[in-house]
Amino acid sequence: MEPPDMQVSRVMKLCLFEREESIFAMWPFTERRRRKRKAVAWEASLYCTPVGVTERLQAQVIEISPNGARILLHRMHLRSYHLMVDNNPDELEMVIQMPEGEVRSNIILRWYNREEDEQLFTVGIEFCDMPEESKVLLQEKIKAL
Repeated sequence: MEPPDMQVSRVMKLCLFEREESIFAMWPFTERRRRKRKAVAWEASLYCTPVGVTERLQAQVIEISPNGARILLHRMHLRSYHLMVDNNPDELEMVIQMPEGEVRSNIILRWYNREEDEQLFTVGIEFCDMPEESKVLLQEKIKAL
């Protein structure tokens, strides 16, 4: 019989091996978005209202589609709130400022990654309950790209 140290080590190696196999099984990644995103460089603001007090966070939209976007944030927290994946869409509203007007929508955070070398967070969002005038403006801007 092996000493307990060796048993634990063998179990850890097995878990790591299984994890590596599952990671390699994901390659190449399959594109699952409903619509293709277009590259942009638009300024936006996130308004967070988790407990009745609205706080603002600056963002930059780097990819856009009619259903969602990829944005850059300098931080994932406000004074009293940490932004979470699968948040309540009523707590977060994004406003994209454009010369033609504003695109407003409640949003859900779907994923985020920290970009170590740039001190930024890349965040994938989905639009929810977008007003019709914002939908029309966004579709026109995307079509013009």
